[in-house]
Amino acid sequence: MLDGKKVLINVDKLLSNHNSVKFREFINANRDTVFTASLYGKYTQMYILDEDISSPKWMFFEDDLIEGIVAMPTQLFYTTQIPVSLWFISKRKKQAGKTLFIDARKMGVMVSRKLRELADEDIKKIADTYNAYVNGTLEDVKGFCAVVDTEKIAEQDYILTPGRYVGVEEQEDDGEPFEEKMARLTSELSDLFKQSHKLEAEIKEKLGAIGYEI
Repeated sequence: MLDGKKVLINVDKLLSNHNSVKFREFINANRDTVFTASLYGKYTQMYILDEDISSPKWMFFEDDLIEGIVAMPTQLFYTTQIPVSLWFISKRKKQAGKTLFIDARKMGVMVSRKLRELADEDIKKIADTYNAYVNGTLEDVKGFCAVVDTEKIAEQDYILTPGRYVGVEEQEDDGEPFEEKMARLTSELSDLFKQSHKLEAEIKEKLGAIGYEI
């Protein structure tokens, strides 16, 4: 037994080779202390942990394995509407000590009530961003992508939501002063309210003419 320590295992290879029976026996014998994860097939690893396994993400950064994380939009699959994230994991990172975060949640178009699809331009934008990061030529784009040092990720308690690092997309200034814009909008809203009251009165009058009172 493992005397209270925790284990993180990459199961990609282990479950597909002749050791799978022994591996399953190990899992069953240590069911309370084993956490399995599929990381990357050719990089099978086992981690013995001295602390709670509920947050093992720090290990990936300690080994500098995570090259990039892409937050994808919802409704990309027929079977589920929840969003997914793509993790790029490599032992041969071109940007050591750095991780690329891409927030692609606003990409794609709804092709039906339940399904969203990424356009070729969307896919190319993500691919070009990743390639620029690998080549060391990428500049951060507010609201879309950011290259973040591991130290900064650690300061955020290893929270891996891209939106936390890419920030909010800057809105273009339309050149209209705030006070003037608010005066215009409130005037337009007032006119809409007047039209609404007029239509309400007409509807009540027509309903009353046929014997229905509101």
